[in-house]
Amino acid sequence: MKNMAVYYATTGTGTGIFGLTTANVSAVRSGSGTSADRVTVTISGYTFWGIKPAMSKVGKAITVSIPVENN
Repeated sequence: MKNMAVYYATTGTGTGIFGLTTANVSAVRSGSGTSADRVTVTISGYTFWGIKPAMSKVGKAITVSIPVENN
């Protein structure tokens, strides 16, 4: 899950898309085995680059929560 968020691939090393690393990504599964089974992925601690260097700052966390499909 972390590699897909950082490298848009199942494998990868080093700095990924937009300078992210796997340390910037957390993935948590909750409600396993129930109808509320979900995976929540959060990207945090990344630097948002502004038009001018003085405008750069750490961005707010991005969180996406998706249901787990049973096959």
